[in-house]
Amino acid sequence: MSSFSPNEWITLLLSITALIISVVLTISQILLARTANRLPIGIDFLREFRSKDFKKDFKLAKDILTETKSYSSLSEEDKYTINSVAHFYDNLGLLIYSETIKKSFILPFLGQNVITSWNIFRDYILEQRKERSNPNYQSYFEYLAKISTKDSDGDIRKKLGLQ
Repeated sequence: MSSFSPNEWITLLLSITALIISVVLTISQILLARTANRLPIGIDFLREFRSKDFKKDFKLAKDILTETKSYSSLSEEDKYTINSVAHFYDNLGLLIYSETIKKSFILPFLGQNVITSWNIFRDYILEQRKERSNPNYQSYFEYLAKISTKDSDGDIRKKLGLQ
């Protein structure tokens, strides 16, 4: 068995060190890229939430749901409007659950609105779960409401030192 010369040991040690540094830098770049991709997604959701179309659809869905006794009698157009708003919250809940968007980025801005929206949409969604035979329908919306309740506006104000 041949032994390595001191120069060969030094070369081997430097190569291993360079490999370790390359792996660490690669992992940190991947983590930075994941974080960098989160911001545009979060901003797009906030932009959508503030849009005239979303506000108009939300108001219409709210009016329909508060005035309707039987959801099965809703027109397809009304269901489409209601579902488009509910899907917004459901998709947002999915992105927060999957940690694509940090809840600390969204909830301070939307938290109270999510709670109010869930209270408006809850009965409709529960009926849709039965009608579709899908107990998971809009579950991420429900999850979003649950975590929003935990981070109420008062708690956020306290965290920010505003109380």
